[in-house]
Amino acid sequence: MTIFLSHSTWGMPSVPIAQAIAHCANLGFDGLEMTVIPGWPTDAASLDAAARKEIRRLYDDHHLTLSGLSGATPLLTADQEAATAHLQQVKSYLDLAAELQKPGEILSVSTVSGGTEADWPVVKEQLVERYGALARHAEQ
Repeated sequence: MTIFLSHSTWGMPSVPIAQAIAHCANLGFDGLEMTVIPGWPTDAASLDAAARKEIRRLYDDHHLTLSGLSGATPLLTADQEAATAHLQQVKSYLDLAAELQKPGEILSVSTVSGGTEADWPVVKEQLVERYGALARHAEQ
């Protein structure tokens, strides 16, 4: 059995990605998930083409697997305008994953549904619809 040990930049909201990658590689981690939400140094919306290329190079140079993108953006919200914005935000994470992913590599993009257990009977179809829209976007 092979064990793969990965960490996440979720707990490093102010640490530059170059520092996080070097530190986790030096600690012996095999991979590092990159948090891409607003407020982090790796906010997907703020990464231009040069920054994205540099991030990929840093992972490769440190022999660290980019094990995924963390974008804990709730898909369920009562406000339709916010729901549309959140869906677009997660789509941008999928686009970033497609750009950073190497051929043959599997790169996960994690998010959250939001809501509560009590909401489930009312929102389950809405959640299926939103995940379906994300799946169709990812397929492209």
